[in-house]
Amino acid sequence: MFNLRAKAKTKIRIKKEVFEKIIATLGSQIPEQGGYTISNIEGDKVTINDFIYDFSANTSVAAYSPDTAIMSPKIGKAIASDKYVTGIVHSHPDGCPYYSDADEEYAKRIIDAYYIPFFDVGVGQRRKGNSLDIRFFRVYPRKSHKKTEEVLYEVAEDYETELKPKVKSDHERVTSHKYDRIEQAIDMDVMKKKTIVALGSGGAQLYYVDMARCGVSKYVVFDHDYYQDTNIANQYAEISNLGKGKVEVAKEKILDVNPSASVKAIQRRLDDSISDEEFVSLVGKGILKHPEDYLIAAFTDDFYAQARAAALAVKYGTPFISAQMYKNGDAAEVFFSYPGVTASCHRCATESRYQAYRHGFNNNVTSSCSTIFSTGRVNAICGQISLMLLQYGCERGRYGKILDRVADRNFIQINITPFDNVIKNDIFDGAFDKEFAFCDSTVWIPQEPNNNCPLCGGEGNLLKSKDRIKDTRRDLI
Repeated sequence: MFNLRAKAKTKIRIKKEVFEKIIATLGSQIPEQGGYTISNIEGDKVTINDFIYDFSANTSVAAYSPDTAIMSPKIGKAIASDKYVTGIVHSHPDGCPYYSDADEEYAKRIIDAYYIPFFDVGVGQRRKGNSLDIRFFRVYPRKSHKKTEEVLYEVAEDYETELKPKVKSDHERVTSHKYDRIEQAIDMDVMKKKTIVALGSGGAQLYYVDMARCGVSKYVVFDHDYYQDTNIANQYAEISNLGKGKVEVAKEKILDVNPSASVKAIQRRLDDSISDEEFVSLVGKGILKHPEDYLIAAFTDDFYAQARAAALAVKYGTPFISAQMYKNGDAAEVFFSYPGVTASCHRCATESRYQAYRHGFNNNVTSSCSTIFSTGRVNAICGQISLMLLQYGCERGRYGKILDRVADRNFIQINITPFDNVIKNDIFDGAFDKEFAFCDSTVWIPQEPNNNCPLCGGEGNLLKSKDRIKDTRRDLI
């Protein structure tokens, strides 16, 4: 299949997003999980540019058996253009950092079947924080004089963010008029300058794709998770994407809508392992000079991730939006802020939640009973608010002045379904005539800054809070 003279201690190159995918999937599961590596071969150089997670494998506490019926067509699709299956990566129980006899025999059968000169076996050991230590071992043909040996690897530092030039050119040629019908509504030149920095890419996936339909061309998306079968019903997952990273799928779909976009897909949690300095390096140093061109969007069910995103927005002075679904998908909330326009920060609006977590509260609300229509409803209003934030001050288009009209009402609750829901206040009863109101009602609740707010100081001007926070990983609650 390919010509390669392998040498002892040969370095394997792994694309950064692929390495993160391996860590996120195998590092978060019990041992004996795995998948195949798909690589490009150039002379003596092997570059792993894809990892296909074997989400439906037959596993036990001490054995991993690939699901060939599911994996074979996936592999066939991946190797369609000068790419090869060069190995398998799987996790072992603690204390077993080397390949087993069964691993070596499986590799030799692959070599025999496909007449290839080697097959790499990656062995991972889980470590604290859902991470993984990986070692690669190169297995040679049965008749070779070479014995199985360990090979080194290096991780490419750069993310691949765009389509290949040829594909991109073809796509742009046939979609040159894609924004014609919304150019009077949105200043497209302004949208090209904007970057969405996003946390969470499951239920929010459609939001990112639809923002691409509105001209946003720069994305940095964080999400450590991958699609499972339970995501099909209430997230934007398809059977063909099971086992793929959620950020990976979001990137593919964004580029399918806007091939000119730059999408950095980071399959990691935005947790304490990422410092503020690394955050800036990942999203771009432009956030320091032009924070108004960045929108930090927090769409997770993790309070600490939401709080970290809110703190980063205050520190760097960027617009911010967050959303949370309530129990059963019956209701939801959206918060937004824009420094110099809105007076209160996310913590001002939700201080009781911060206090609850400080005193040991643990969220036990899941996505059970929440249908895709609840997800879509929240995405839609988040999209409208995002256009207000991203187009603020624009003379062209329809959204440039709307933010001023709701600047003091930047906390929203939505009564989505007709069922009794978890919203217990009387705001909805006071806002709507019961003769006409039933469900899908939205209230924009007035907000005032909290005096001495630990996040923004409660001064009523978020611009004054910019750069005051030394480290957003500390004292979030």
